Order: sequence, then C-alpha cells, then structure tokens
Amino acid sequence: MIDDLNEIDSIYLSILNSINFTEKSLTSINKEDLKKEFISIMCDVITDIREIKERIKEYKKRYNDLQNQRGLEIEYQRRKLLYFCKINKKALDDICSFLSESISQYIDQHILTPDNCAKYQYEILKNFYSCDYPYEVVIKVDYYILYNYFKDNDYDVFEFETKEKCLMDLYDNNPDDLWKMLYDYIDNNSILAEVIERINGCYHLAKRKEIFEILSKLFYEENYLTFITLGLLQIEGLFDDYSKLKFGESKDQGTLIEKVDKTLNNNTFEMFKLYPYFAFDIPRLRNEVAHTGMISTTKDQKKISYDLIFDLYILSGLVENHSCTPIRNLVNIYDSFIEYTAYEGEDLKYICLIYQLFYGYLLTPADFKIYFSIIKKYQDFENELNFYGNAYSKIKCISEMILKEETWSAIVKIIKKDSAIPIYMSTLFYYNNGSFFQFAEIIKNDYISILSGKAKDICKEVSKLLKESK
Repeated sequence: MIDDLNEIDSIYLSILNSINFTEKSLTSINKEDLKKEFISIMCDVITDIREIKERIKEYKKRYNDLQNQRGLEIEYQRRKLLYFCKINKKALDDICSFLSESISQYIDQHILTPDNCAKYQYEILKNFYSCDYPYEVVIKVDYYILYNYFKDNDYDVFEFETKEKCLMDLYDNNPDDLWKMLYDYIDNNSILAEVIERINGCYHLAKRKEIFEILSKLFYEENYLTFITLGLLQIEGLFDDYSKLKFGESKDQGTLIEKVDKTLNNNTFEMFKLYPYFAFDIPRLRNEVAHTGMISTTKDQKKISYDLIFDLYILSGLVENHSCTPIRNLVNIYDSFIEYTAYEGEDLKYICLIYQLFYGYLLTPADFKIYFSIIKKYQDFENELNFYGNAYSKIKCISEMILKEETWSAIVKIIKKDSAIPIYMSTLFYYNNGSFFQFAEIIKNDYISILSGKAKDICKEVSKLLKESK
C-alpha cells in the first residue's frame, strides 16, 4: 500500500505541486526543508500503517483460533477482537484520508507554525487501539486524576496527560503500589459515601437510594460477596438510566453490552477508554452472577469490591452530570440574570437575560439545544425541576420572558450593536468568532414557530438581520 517507494515519490511530487506557498512561506522555507518535513511525516505514517496491519493480522488469527470453542467467555473474547479489528481498520482509513486529502495542508501549516497538532486520531490514541491495553486500570487512573486534581481546579490537558503517564508507568513497574494508592483514595475520601450523595441528589438516580445504602452497609461490614452480587446489577442499572436519559424512555433498553454501546459511542474519550472495559470485561462478571447467583469464591473479593466502587463512582458521575448539569446551569443563568439586572437596572433587563443565556451557550454550545428544550417545555419537567428546590419557578420565569417581545427586541439591539449595551457585554457578544450569531440562529429556529403577535414579528426581523450578516 504505502511501502512502495514509487508511490511515496508520487505523493511527494503531488504535495510539492499542491502546497499553497504564501508570501511568508516563500521567504522562510525551501524545497529541501519541505522534503525533510515530508520524510519525517512519511516515516511516522509508514510506522503506524505497519503497526496497524500487524495488529489486525494478529487479531484475525486469535479470532480464528477461537472458532471451534464455545462458552460465554469465548464469546466475549470474540466480540472484543471484532471490535478492535473494526477500529483499527477505521484507523487505516483515516490515515489514507490524511494522505489523499490533508497532508499538503498539514505540511504547509506545520512548517510555518510548528506545533504538536496530530496528523490523525490514531497518532494520539494509539494505545487504545490495542486489545490488550489495561482498560480497567486506565479508566480508574483517569478518573482518580480528574476528581483528585481537577475537581476544584481548571482542567489542563498537558498536566492530565503527564499525570496519566506517570501513574500508568507506576502500574507497569509496581502494580501493587498503584492499586494501594487507588484503594487508599477510596477509603480516605469516603468515595462510596460520595456515590450515595450523588444518588440521593439526582432525580433520575434517587430511586436507587435504598439499594446503595444497603451496598454501603455490606461493604463496610466486609460482606464482599453479597456486595459484588448486588453492585454488579447496579452497573447495568446505571447504564439503563444513562440510556434512558440520552435516548428517552423505552420498555427495553437492551442487554448490558447494547446499553454500553448506545451510551458511550458518541464520545471519543468514553468510547476509547470506557467502552472496552464496560462492554467486554464487566459483562463477564455480570453474567457469572446471572448464571450462578454469585462470583467464584476463589476470586479476590476485596479487590473486586474496591474496583466495583470505582466503577460505580465513574458511572454515577456520568449519569449525574448528564441529568443534573443542564438544570443546575439554567438555575445559575437565572441567578446571574437577577444579579446583573439589579446592577444594570430594569432598562437592560432583557439584554441581561440574553447575555446570561449566551454566556451559558459559550460554555456548552453542543448541549444548549437541551437547555432550550427544558426552557420551552418546562411543564413536562415539573416533577424533576421541583426535585431541585425552586428550579421550576426560575426556569418558568426564563421561559415566559423569552416569549415576550422585549427579549426579541434585545436580540435586535445586540445584532445592531446598540450603544446602550455595556462595553463588557459587547466584548462577549462581538468577539467570539461570530458565536452570538450562531446562538441567535438557534434560539430563533427554536422559537419562531411558537411565538405570536409582536414577538413573532420581531423574531422575523431577527431572522432577516441574521441572513444579512452572512
């Protein structure tokens, strides 16, 4: 495929002809520099391609060796091998796309502004294309880092990756030391109590309160066998809750593996790190309990119990975040709106509302349609919102204000850069790469069909202004 030297020469000549040499690049680089950069990149590409091909070849052989064997354990091994063949083939396709579509642009930009930008996903995630990577370890390490170091501090990618590498090196050299550190973290930080706090404080998890209180009692009384039996069922239960939250209520969300597949396959971090563990390792224990009523008494029940607490910690966090974050953020938006209105005065009340909604949008742009769905149909969420104190009355107020003509007049003023808008608000509205116009487009599309009277007329004016701005 790429091992052919003539083909490499052909790619190089194609790049040489296609690179957009800007005035800056003409004076700062020459063809020799370009060739060096090309050779460096192609060495990496060829290494990656050979590595992936060897891996796929090995996994196919391992799969074929299992063909005449039977049993659930064998079936999980087969499924795991098929999954890793699939993602490695996808990695090959991504590299081919890079060579045919992106390499010229990458070299042009990389020579002018050298950075550590990845050529393709495999380059930065290659560990997670291996079937044999210790996923049960890395997910615990990652969440230990996230909760221990970044719970109250800003997330830093470089610091996270440095700590992850350090702890995974510790696992390679002294696995017992790593496990002791993680288990001490569970004991010293009352992690099981924190899981129960999440359960009790989340509308969609509160139904599990009694079960988790029983789990806590079992663990602290060292009844590990019963703890594991009941705890493994809650892993599936939490995935059931997560699936219903993401995709709506349904009588049957499928098997554990189907729930894992549905809930984790849209997020790169979750898919590459969490998926292999929860799709292939946890179901083995889960099915052992389902078929025999308990796990084998020869297994290290204390270790499995501590591992299970970490798993429940991770999953309860995922469900709580998906369930509670939109409502908490909307309550924060309302509280900030009240605070800013008190400072700026009633004349800027509706500008303050849009300012806070837009600020919330900037923090989580991908999720903000969920926020609008809650605002628009807050009556449908009455029980859930009332679970969180006065969230219902606050979100109701936001909903009713958005339907008023004053809100849409405020959006018109912002688009037209009205002089009454405070400078600090203008900075947010106008210096975020056109994000406000994207936000205005979303809110306009969401509301134009349900508005009436003057509010609808002004919304149409917003639509016209947005078209003219393009």
